[in-house]
Amino acid sequence: MANGITGYLAFINLLLAVFNLLPAFPLDGGRILRSVIWRWKGDLRHATRLATRIGSGFGVLLILFGILNAFGGNLLGGMWYFLIGLFLKAAAKNSYGRLLLQAAFSEKRVDSLMNIETDAISPHLSLEEVVSEHLPRQKGKILPVIENGRLVGCITLAQIKRIPDKMRAEHRAGELLQSCPEKSVIKRETGVLQALNHMNKTGINRLLVVDGHKLVGTLTLSDIIEAFSTWKELESEP
Repeated sequence: MANGITGYLAFINLLLAVFNLLPAFPLDGGRILRSVIWRWKGDLRHATRLATRIGSGFGVLLILFGILNAFGGNLLGGMWYFLIGLFLKAAAKNSYGRLLLQAAFSEKRVDSLMNIETDAISPHLSLEEVVSEHLPRQKGKILPVIENGRLVGCITLAQIKRIPDKMRAEHRAGELLQSCPEKSVIKRETGVLQALNHMNKTGINRLLVVDGHKLVGTLTLSDIIEAFSTWKELESEP
C-alpha cells in the first residue's frame, strides 16, 4: 500500500513538473520562453507580450478541452481542465498587466499625478456650509481641514451625519476635528506604485498628499487608472 501511495505521489509530482514546463507564461516554461525571446529581440516588453499571448492561448485550449471532456461524459475531468485553463489565461493577463504598470509608473511620484485642487475646508466653517458648499465637490468620505496653510486634521461624513440637520448651522467644522487617519495620508515623494499597493491593501481609493504639514493635493485610484490608460494608448504599437 505504501508503495502504491508513493508511486501515485511521484506520478502527480511528475505531472505537475511537466505542466509547469509548458511554454505558457507565467509558468516556468513560459518564463524560459520569454527569456529566449528577450535575448533574441532585446525587448522585455515585447517578449512578455508574446509569451503572454502564448500562455493565454494554452489557457483557451485547456478551456475548450475541458468543455469537450464534459460533454463527452468526463464531467469532473472536464471541470478541472476548464478551471486550469481559466487560471492560466487570467494569470497570463495579470502578469503582463503588472509589467505594464511597472513600465508606466516605476519612476513616477504621486505628486506627478495628484490633483492640486484639494477643496479643503476651514475649521471656522459651519457644518451647514460644509454640507452645502463642499460636500458636492468631495470625492471621499474624509474632508481635510486647513488653517494658515497647514493640515490640522480631518472630519468625516459619519461625524457630520450624527449632527441633526437643523443644528448644523450652529456647529463649526473645528468642533469635529480629529487627526487624519495615517492610512489616508501619503507623502508627495512617494512612488505611484507604492501608493497603488497601499490603496489595494487598505481599500482606500483617495489619499491626501502632504509635504510636511502642508496639504499639496489628493490622489485617487481614478487618477492612476486614467494616467495608465493614457500611457497605454501612447505606448501601444501601431
